[in-house]
This record gives sequence, structure tokens and C-alpha cells, in this order.
Amino acid sequence: MGSAPHVALSGMMGTGKSTVGALVAQQQGWPFVDLDARIEDRAGASIPTLFAERGEAVFRRLEHEALLDALSGPQAVIALGGGTVTNLRNREALRAQARILTLTASPERLIERIGDDAGRPLLAALSPEQRLKRLREMTVMRARAYTEADALIDTEDRAPAAVAEQIMAQLWAWGIHPAAGRAR
Repeated sequence: MGSAPHVALSGMMGTGKSTVGALVAQQQGWPFVDLDARIEDRAGASIPTLFAERGEAVFRRLEHEALLDALSGPQAVIALGGGTVTNLRNREALRAQARILTLTASPERLIERIGDDAGRPLLAALSPEQRLKRLREMTVMRARAYTEADALIDTEDRAPAAVAEQIMAQLWAWGIHPAAGRAR
């Protein structure tokens, strides 16, 4: 890993990657990259539209390209999509250029947080019970990839600011300090 690693936040949808990532980036004085937003900008379509019209395989290719683009840019906090780390090539690129922190929460808490969000294509058109079952299945399927992170951060009953503070403390312990002029 280079002398200035990125910070990548992984985890299931609803764990707070985008919210917490923006807070950490602000405190670090670094840019914030929401990988899903970058994919949408590059594709000119929303993620649900990409899944519906072009399929998951095309989305995953676009996701890989957007990740490589983000990793080639300036040191940043990157909020990954929930499935980004399930791709071995993505994990290898992240390992080489980032510290990976996986945010965790129970499927029940995730359902509370995401509700009926239509922007979640892997849960679209499912009843509340089916959504919970699907989240449980996805959590199990992705567990190995998620646990390959440098740190696991529980977000279950915690405010985003408290999670961001824990991440900042972890970064400090790793010797990753805020940009010049930023106080901790």
C-alpha cells in the first residue's frame, strides 16, 4: 500500500456508508466519493434503471471501472456499493490502495433504515418479509468478503457522528491523519 491510502467503507445497504463517509471525509479534509453516485453520473442513469435496462453484469462492470477511477484519484474517503467487495478484482484493487472498513448492522436494523426505498434494485418488488429474508441471505453470502476488511465497525444503535468518530480514531491509530491544517 502506498504512503497515502484511501479509506473505503464497505458493508450492506443501510449501514451508513454514504452518511458516515461524508462525515469522515469532512473531518479528514479529503474529498468524498460515493461510488454509486459516480456510477450514475458516468452512466447517465440511476442504479435501478441500470439494473432494469442493462442488467447486473453491466452494472458490476461499471462499478469496477468507477472504483479504479476513484482509486487513481487523490486520497479520498470512498463509500462503496454494498456488493463492490464481492468482486475479487475490486478487493485486490482496494487492498493495494486503501484501508477498508466494513460497517455492520443487523438485517432488522437495515430494513428499518432503508424502508421502502425504491432505489434498492436487489430488494425491489418484495414484501417486507421477503425484503428481510433477502437481506439476511445477502448478509450471509457477502460475509466472507466483508470480513476481509481492515476493521469492522458496528453501526447498529449508533448515530452517524459516533461511528465517524470511531473511524477517525481507527485512522489515527493507523497513522492516517487529517489533511494539513485540519485539527483532530
